[in-house]
Amino acid sequence: MRVACVLIPHFAVQVELRRHPHLLDRPVLIVRRQGTRPVVLDAPPSAGIPPGTPLQTAQARCKDAVLVEADPSAYEEAWKAVLNSLEQRSPIVEDAGLGCAYIDLAGLDALYGGSARAASAVLGAAPLQ
Repeated sequence: MRVACVLIPHFAVQVELRRHPHLLDRPVLIVRRQGTRPVVLDAPPSAGIPPGTPLQTAQARCKDAVLVEADPSAYEEAWKAVLNSLEQRSPIVEDAGLGCAYIDLAGLDALYGGSARAASAVLGAAPLQ
């Protein structure tokens, strides 16, 4: 059995940049509350801020960052749309969490006319990249 993994790193950042294109050239920190303190949920790799970093620490490292409050329901909705799109290309799709899914490639070469076209169809289902 051949399986492909579709991985969209920094999924929350990708969703926010689609929602707010004016932020494309700015460092963005997606922030959520953890207990009583705000922490970074996600940030682009260029920011060098790992998830779970306290907001105060993140702001000290990345002074010009734009803070965006996390919107988990928007991320779930966007991910469901990606999964639905993947399911239109392959009958077997396994959700591995926001930004990661596994797709059974069995029979897709014949359906799409070759491996390259099947891969292109699967990648086209993940428009956030």
